[in-house]
Amino acid sequence: MDEADTPKPAYDGEKLRLQGSKWMEKIRAAEKREERWRRDAEAAEKAYACDTETKNSGKLYDFNVLHSNVETIVPAIYNSTPIPDIRRRFIEAIGEPPEPPPQPQQGQPPQDPRAAQMAMLQFQQAQQAFAQKEQADKDAKDLGDMIERVIAVQIDDNRMDKEIEANAQDAFLAGRGVVRLRFDAQVGDDDSIKGETIQTEVVAWRDFRMGPGSRWDNKPWIAFRHTLPCEVLEAKHTDKELYAAQGPVPDTGDDDSDDVPFWEIWDKLERKVYFVREHDCRMLKETDDPLGLKDFYPIPQPIQPITLTGKTTPVCPFTVYKKLADELDTITKRINAIMKGLKVRGLVAGDATDIQQLSNAGDNELVSVANLEGLAQTKGLENAIMWWPIEQAIKVLSGLYEQREVVKSAIYEITGISDIIRGASNANETLGAQQIKTQWGALRIQKMQRMIERQVRDLFVMMADIIITKFSPQTLQTISGIQITPGMQALMQQPNLAGYRIDIESDSTVRADLTRQKADMTEFLTGTGTFFGSVAPLVQQAPEMGEPMAEIYASFARVFKLGKQAEDALERLSKMAKASAKNPPPNPEAEKMKAEQEMKQAEFGMKAEASKADMAIKQRTAEMDSQERMEELQLKREIAGIDREMKLMDLEMKREELAMRREALSMGLNAKQAETAMKLSAQQQSNDLKAEQAAQNGKAKQ
Repeated sequence: MDEADTPKPAYDGEKLRLQGSKWMEKIRAAEKREERWRRDAEAAEKAYACDTETKNSGKLYDFNVLHSNVETIVPAIYNSTPIPDIRRRFIEAIGEPPEPPPQPQQGQPPQDPRAAQMAMLQFQQAQQAFAQKEQADKDAKDLGDMIERVIAVQIDDNRMDKEIEANAQDAFLAGRGVVRLRFDAQVGDDDSIKGETIQTEVVAWRDFRMGPGSRWDNKPWIAFRHTLPCEVLEAKHTDKELYAAQGPVPDTGDDDSDDVPFWEIWDKLERKVYFVREHDCRMLKETDDPLGLKDFYPIPQPIQPITLTGKTTPVCPFTVYKKLADELDTITKRINAIMKGLKVRGLVAGDATDIQQLSNAGDNELVSVANLEGLAQTKGLENAIMWWPIEQAIKVLSGLYEQREVVKSAIYEITGISDIIRGASNANETLGAQQIKTQWGALRIQKMQRMIERQVRDLFVMMADIIITKFSPQTLQTISGIQITPGMQALMQQPNLAGYRIDIESDSTVRADLTRQKADMTEFLTGTGTFFGSVAPLVQQAPEMGEPMAEIYASFARVFKLGKQAEDALERLSKMAKASAKNPPPNPEAEKMKAEQEMKQAEFGMKAEASKADMAIKQRTAEMDSQERMEELQLKREIAGIDREMKLMDLEMKREELAMRREALSMGLNAKQAETAMKLSAQQQSNDLKAEQAAQNGKAKQ
């Protein structure tokens, strides 16, 4: 039955209205559970952005340390596009190709035909099994490469970077970072697929709700709030039959172009997605699981830098040091107030015209004074002016500045921003002290970096599931450039790519410091040279030690996080060591001893062969002498026999000649007799003819 002919379910309007109201009640309950955190997050956001228009409980700060901290932490935890790393969990060695059955050597008895046929059949079966293993191994590797390439294309052109950066900013400003995936298939007019993409989209913390539960895995539902114009909402996210089943909508006088808030609710228990309008709890649409992911939700676990075990309500990071930030702001406000009143002022006795002219004089300018004698009577200019005292204010300012630095240091200790990470250093500290502070001061930053890496890895896992279940083979081949074989299609049917490990390349989300990277690489190369210099003699003496030594070196090299390319090279090194252990190279010393022994054996053999050849020559000489004497005797006998045969031949020839003469005479006599007979016959025929003519003539006369 076609999809168009499938009868659509009859909607119960009352049930739909109750369902919409139930979902909005759950969303409001979720808001109530997180009310305190949302209030703190709004205050932090207002302080960060210096927002003077938003009316909430937040305050503005003269010294905005929150803005400084967020702008320092976010680039430190994510500043580079992640690189997908997809490979098989377990790689089984396919072994060596089978050897053909041995053929009998020259001089050996022929092999039994039935045994030879059976051996050839077994060889062909082993060869076919090896070819299948080899093809399966290639299919498994190509599938991992294909998924890796498709993911790389989806996150290309910085499309993912800006979303992850915004997600990190939400996490370390408000306390929760949410990013989701969307699958988009472009369908042409002829219902053919024109393109398929996966979009990464950050979700603002204020537009996200989730159901109750002590763990993320136990959350029964999540919801996203959207705002669209009424006409767009009806076109994209409204099922007209479901909408109409709930009865007519009262006219509120709103324009169709007005933005309408609604909620997209993902129900994990029913594996359905609902769209509910916010202001009247009206159900707009209901769809089945659109992505088919293992965990159903289109988002990985949100990033929450501060959480407690058994609780999923986040904590705004700014709340942790808000009192210190308030103290810092109070100090700054006092400094500003004192600075406003800190002016150079004084009192002058009597006529102050000349002194005012002097105070207004420029550089290297001389001022004429009319009453110089009176000024001299006051014993100088210093005694003519009484200055306003500011020394106490300067002391207070100095103390306030010192206290502000103390408070700033306390805030940096709480947030994990050390002086080395911020680029500030004490010139009196030793290099070792600075390195220690850098190492331990970066631990909390590394923890934050791992949070981002885990979330990105979960996004890659979800992308891989969408790629193998939603993308068409034509799209996959076009994007990756890899031909999809039946074996790859069979692997794609495995649930959740169980045979593959999906990860991101080490430290690919953070661009490492160039100086530290060079130092690490120098240390790695130095250690590599020392290691191979130490184990080379051992492997040369015992080639079977090559494989375990390669494994030890690989574990040592992985500490430096060299990346996927180096990991693949280490894997090839291990395979080469295993192959070399099976076919070890020749030992030069052993080969030399073997060659010397072979030379001695060859020399002994040559001497034995020479002695044997001498005996053979002597024996052959004796045999030739004996044979020569026998041939000479035989020759004499043959000569005597030839003389006798020649005499017999002469006698025979004479006998043959005499016989030939007799035969010739006989033949001549026979010829003469035949000639005479022929003549007599001819004469007789002539006489008969004449007699016949005479008879005819006599009859004619009568």
